[in-house]
Amino acid sequence: MLLRTVRCVRASGPRLAKLRTAPRCARHASTAKASSCAMQPISSNCRFLSSDANQDVKEAEVVDEDVTSSQPDDSDQSHSIITDSETHTGPEEKRPFVAETKRLLQIVAQSLYSDSEVFLRELLSNSCDACEKRRIFTLTQRSDQQFAPLEIHVKTDDVRGQLIIQDTGIGMTREELVENLGTIAQSGSKAFIERMEKQSMSVAKDAIIGQFGVGFYSAFMVAKQVEVFTRPHQPVDAPGVYWSSEGADSYVLQEAANVTPGTKIVLHLKDDCLKYAQENAVMEIIKKFTAFFDKPIFVNGMKLPVADPIWTRENPTEAELTSFYQSIVRGGTEPRFTLKYKTDVPVNMRCILFVPGESYNLFSTLTPKDSGADVSLYSRKVLIQPRVDTKILPDWMRFLKGVIDSEDIPLNLSREILQNSDLLAKIKRTLSARVTKFLLDQYKKRPEAYSYFYRDYGDFIREGVLTCAGDRVMQEELMRLLVFQSSALDAGTVSSLDNYIERMKPGQRDIYYISAPSREMAEGSPYMEALAQNEVQYEVLFALQNFDDITLGQCAEYKGNRITSLESAKFGAAKGRAAAEISDSDKELISQFKSLLSEQVAEVKVSPVDFKAPAVIRNFDVSMSRYILNTTLASKSEEDKLKFLQVELEVNAAHPVVKKVLSLKDSDPDLSAALARQILDNALVAAGLTTDSRLLMNRLDSLLTRVAHKL
Repeated sequence: MLLRTVRCVRASGPRLAKLRTAPRCARHASTAKASSCAMQPISSNCRFLSSDANQDVKEAEVVDEDVTSSQPDDSDQSHSIITDSETHTGPEEKRPFVAETKRLLQIVAQSLYSDSEVFLRELLSNSCDACEKRRIFTLTQRSDQQFAPLEIHVKTDDVRGQLIIQDTGIGMTREELVENLGTIAQSGSKAFIERMEKQSMSVAKDAIIGQFGVGFYSAFMVAKQVEVFTRPHQPVDAPGVYWSSEGADSYVLQEAANVTPGTKIVLHLKDDCLKYAQENAVMEIIKKFTAFFDKPIFVNGMKLPVADPIWTRENPTEAELTSFYQSIVRGGTEPRFTLKYKTDVPVNMRCILFVPGESYNLFSTLTPKDSGADVSLYSRKVLIQPRVDTKILPDWMRFLKGVIDSEDIPLNLSREILQNSDLLAKIKRTLSARVTKFLLDQYKKRPEAYSYFYRDYGDFIREGVLTCAGDRVMQEELMRLLVFQSSALDAGTVSSLDNYIERMKPGQRDIYYISAPSREMAEGSPYMEALAQNEVQYEVLFALQNFDDITLGQCAEYKGNRITSLESAKFGAAKGRAAAEISDSDKELISQFKSLLSEQVAEVKVSPVDFKAPAVIRNFDVSMSRYILNTTLASKSEEDKLKFLQVELEVNAAHPVVKKVLSLKDSDPDLSAALARQILDNALVAAGLTTDSRLLMNRLDSLLTRVAHKL
C-alpha cells in the first residue's frame, strides 16, 4: 500500500513530519486498483505556512511511501455512514436570506437549470469539493488526529420520499454555514482557494469544482424542504449545526447533536420528483455526470466504480482508446482515426476525438445539423454537455465522437450553457485548426485511408468550406482537405489543391475543374474537347461528388490562384479559327440562332475552336445555376428557369447540324427552328442544366418524326 506523507523542510535542516491521510491507490504501480483511487496529490511540491511554534516550516513536499498497514481500507469496502442519529436541539433561529429576495431564490432554484436532474451533479460536486478541501487542509496540519476516509454517500428512501447525501469533507461551522448557505451566490470553494493562495499554497485548478456558489440551491428544484447537518473537522470539539429551509425567503438554524464531521443533506422530495428517491434513477444520474470524480461514491452502501478519465492519462494504449470509442458508439467497430490532443496555451484543454469507422452522410439522423457533435464536454471532470454545441466545435465536425475537458471553458451560473466570449472563440479556433491539421497529416501519411475517409465524410468537409466563407483564413485551411480526381492522374488517384498548384504550368494562374457524374463523362465532355484545341494543355480537376462544383465555384480562389470552371473558361484559338474578327457567315449564323431562340437564350456566340458537339453553354457560374435549378426553381416552369439562367450559347459553326440550321431557314423554317432548339437542349443537358426532361423528350420525339418523314 502507498501512504501519502508530508515532508517538512526547515531552515535548520530537514525533519520528517508524517501526516497520515487516506491511503492512496497504487495507480502508478498497478492499474488493477486504479478505480479505487480516492486521493490525488496537489502537486509534487506544495508550499505553505505552518503554525509550528518551535520552527517555521519553509516548504512541504508531498511524498508517497510503501508501508504495511494492518488496518483495513474502509474506502474499498461497501458500507454506509448514513444514519438517523442526528438531532437538532435548542432554540430555533430564523434568519432571512441576506440581501436576496424570494424571487431571486426562485429564479436560481427553478429557472436557472434546464434539467432538474442536474441538482444531483451540483450537490455531489459540492461534496467532492468538501472532501478536497479537507484533504488540502489535512496536509497543512501537524496532528495525530485520525480522520475518516474521504467518501461521499447517497441514500434513497422511497418510503419517506427522501434523498440523502452525506460526505466526510471539511464540514462547516455555524458562521460558515450562514455565510455559504445564507447568501445566494456566495462561493465557499472560491473563498477557500483564495485563502490557500494567500498562504502561498498551490492548489490545482481542477481540484475544486465549484466556483459560483449557487449549485446548492438547485436542490429546491426537486425538494420542498432541505435539511443540512454539518460539523467541521477542526476544532475537534466543534458543535454540530442544523440548517433548514423550504426555499422561501428565510432559513432556520439550530444546534445539532450526534453529527459526524462533514456534511449531510436531506432532501424532502416534491410529489412530482419522487423518482429521485429510486435507486436506479439516482445511479443513472451519478454515472452520467460524476463518473470521473476522484472521490469514492457509495449509493445505499454500495461503492460505485471510480473511473480514471482516459484523456488525463499520458499515454493510453490503442486497446484502451478503442475500448473507450466502443463505449461511446455502443458497438464493436474500431475508429478510423484517433486524435489525442492536450494543450495549456492559449487555453487548458484535454481531448480525444475519433473519426468513426462507420459511414455517416450529411443528412443522417445520427448527425443532424445544429445538433452538435457526439462529443461530451467536461469541465474539471464534471459533465457539462453530453453533446458539445457549435460554440466549441464547428457544425461541420458533427461526425466526430469523443470527449473534451477544459477548466477554462466560460460557463454560466448553471454550468450548463457556454457563455459567448473571446475565450470561447479562441477554443473553437484552436480545435478547428488542430482537427484540420490532423486530417491533413492523415492525407499525407495515409493517403489510401484518407481517400476512404473522404469518400464517406467529404460532404462534411465541403459544408465546412462553404459555411466559413466569412473567415477566409479558416476557409483556405479547410480547402487543403479537399481532394479530386485529375486529368493528370490515373483513375482512382486523388489530388489536393496544393498538389495541383505544384504541377501548374509556368505562368498559369487558374485552377481548372469540370463537374460531371463520372470521370468518363467528364473526359468525354465537349469542354474537354475545347481545351484540347488550346496551345497549352492544362490539368483539370474532376468534380464528381455531390456539392464539389458548388464548393469550388463559391471559393473563387485558393492561394492567389483563380478557381475556374472549364464550362466558363475561354481559351484562345490554337487550331481553330481566329477570334479577333467575326466573318459574315458567322454573323448570319448568330442572327439565325438569336431569332429562333430569342425567348430561351441571352447571348449567342461562335466558338473559336472545333469540337464534336454542335454547341456548349458558356455561363459564368454553371455550378451554382445547377444547384438553384434543382432546389429553389425546381417547381418553376421551363420558361422561368431559362429566364433565370440567361443562357450564353456558344455554337460550333463547323458542325453539320449547325450548318443545317442556317441552310433550312428559307426552305423549311420549322425544321430549322426544331434543330436549333434541340441543339440548345443538348447543350443544356451536357452542362447539367436540364430544365424539364418531359418537354425535352416531347421536342425530341417531334424532331425525330419530322426527320423520318424526310427520309
